[in-house]
This record gives sequence, structure tokens and C-alpha cells, in this order.
Amino acid sequence: MFGTKSSPPSEPTASPERVVPVYTVHTLPQAYEVLCVVYSGKVNNNSPLTVLQQLGRAGGAVPECDAVIGMMITHGFSAGAVNVYGTAIRYL
Repeated sequence: MFGTKSSPPSEPTASPERVVPVYTVHTLPQAYEVLCVVYSGKVNNNSPLTVLQQLGRAGGAVPECDAVIGMMITHGFSAGAVNVYGTAIRYL
């Protein structure tokens, strides 16, 4: 009745998504240990950058992950799709 109008409650802000680097080589400049497989699947061959971003986000979801080693495998003449694997690692 009297007083000031209350402002609508503000929506909670989402915490920024953690993304870790993705390496496509198996020799890194420092020692590491394997934590787990973070992503594997079959994707279109025309979106390698999107796949690397997915690997980085999947690795970021693992709290102790420092990076992801990713690999894309094309089987024979199957140019339409590639198999993708990502392994979460932690530096020692």
C-alpha cells in the first residue's frame, strides 16, 4: 500500500563454462596422467573446429582436468563422418 515498489528478483547469472585446451599430439612438453575419456562419438567430417570445442568443454567439466588429448579417425573412404575421442589429462 505505502512505500516503494519492490523490483523483480534478478535472474541468477550462470557461471562461465570452463574450457580446457585440446591437443592433437601425444607428446606434450611436461609429464601428465590420464584421468578419463571425456568424449567419444561419430560426427560430420565438415566440422572439426566444433568437435575440438566440444572436447575442450567436456574436459572443462572434469574439475582436475588441465587439458584434453583429442584424436579424429576417418575409416577408409568414409569421408562423411569421423570418429572422435578425447582423453582428459592432468599435468604432474
